[in-house]
Amino acid sequence: KGLGKIKMEAFFKIIIILIILVNLVFYWRTLSYQGVCDDIPVFNSGIPIPKGSWWMYFWYHLHGRKYTNWKFAHWLTLIVHTINCILIYIAFGMNLTSLMASLLFSVNPINNQGSIWLSGKGYSLITMYALLMWIFPLASPFIYLFGTYFCATSLLLFPLIFLFTKYWWLVFIIPVGFWRETKRVFDKAPGSKYSMESNDELRAIKPRKLIMVFKTLGYYFVNAIFALRLGFYHKYLFLHGVNAETNKVSYKIDKYFFIGIFVVLLTLYTRHIGLLWFCITIGQWLNLISFNQTIANRYVYLPNCGLFYFLADMIMKYLVK
Repeated sequence: KGLGKIKMEAFFKIIIILIILVNLVFYWRTLSYQGVCDDIPVFNSGIPIPKGSWWMYFWYHLHGRKYTNWKFAHWLTLIVHTINCILIYIAFGMNLTSLMASLLFSVNPINNQGSIWLSGKGYSLITMYALLMWIFPLASPFIYLFGTYFCATSLLLFPLIFLFTKYWWLVFIIPVGFWRETKRVFDKAPGSKYSMESNDELRAIKPRKLIMVFKTLGYYFVNAIFALRLGFYHKYLFLHGVNAETNKVSYKIDKYFFIGIFVVLLTLYTRHIGLLWFCITIGQWLNLISFNQTIANRYVYLPNCGLFYFLADMIMKYLVK
């Protein structure tokens, strides 16, 4: 038993080193990058970092409050992404399937807004908190409260995943997250994400929005797997809410609508934890209410943990013999 334990520990270390090396090889060039769009105003802002404190220097760069060193900021982004890849391996069983899921997650370019973009680091941090909640469910209330404090929106509904485990009672921490984030996210007062939307159509909740829900789900599912569109903006549903004519296009049933229905039916049929993870964590970004953008790759970074685990599981079961 002692020898077997030593061998397992050595194997675990080798896997972790492998995941780290894969991330370094694929993302090394990004360490010489500077910033884009939202990164630049943060770099140029007059916000001072308290002098003489390495902790505050680290904290400001980690959370994107102020950048003074592009290379250090990119190192932090890469480190968080690498940690997430390691946590995926641990969270889904520490086996060949979870290793494949980790590597698929690592190198898929659809994750570039979490693996490369400095201002997308909030979404990769949220993913780290979610994975830690899954690995340490009894500690998840504390992780949840800490995570929602800094990067609230994407983590709010994550505890729903525990409905399918013996820790189902953890869903009752969700109201606490919503209560604390009401003003910042959902309040109608100026400055909230809800009030900053450009028109009433984006904020309205009505039955035909279900068409948008299925279309958005189908689009994210396909784009996450095949990485068809990697930019910040997507033509699909981009003009939703602009006027009556563009709304007709938004509510027109198309192939992604049927793909979305297929994803829901597949999830209900298989009850695969990877698909459940995907559907639950992408659920708040399905344009029942739109925040900031109707489609954005950063929204799918956390859901991809589950989706790539599902894909890895299917590959291992049916393609690798």
